Amino acid sequence: MNVIRAFAAGFLTLAVLHVCVTCSEDESGTQPSPQPTVNVEKIHEAAQRIEDAFRSADPEAVLAVMTEQAQERYAGELGDVIDQLPAFADAIRSRQLVGYAEYYAEYSYASEGRSLTFALALQDEDDWKLMRF
Repeated sequence: MNVIRAFAAGFLTLAVLHVCVTCSEDESGTQPSPQPTVNVEKIHEAAQRIEDAFRSADPEAVLAVMTEQAQERYAGELGDVIDQLPAFADAIRSRQLVGYAEYYAEYSYASEGRSLTFALALQDEDDWKLMRF
């Protein structure tokens, strides 16, 4: 019986030590892990260009900040929602970069009490473009 108690106490001690070593107070689940090969500033610059394009309410400017696949998907709809484009720009001003990798970045933003996301993809010309919103 003493062996079982000693084993349980040891196991609990290891579990507590593991939690103490792997967690810290200032860690946030929404902050992306740093990846030295990714230029985060370029991602932020692209997000600002996207915001500016939507604020202009110019469908051509919006299409210019999208990937080819996104252009194919959204091109037919932009004319129908032209008056809503500046509202999207206002909403994404609250954006926070929540994750990124070598070719993908995702922002979270709040709109009408909901948490939403939009994603960017790195293109061949070393430029980040909107792939989903």
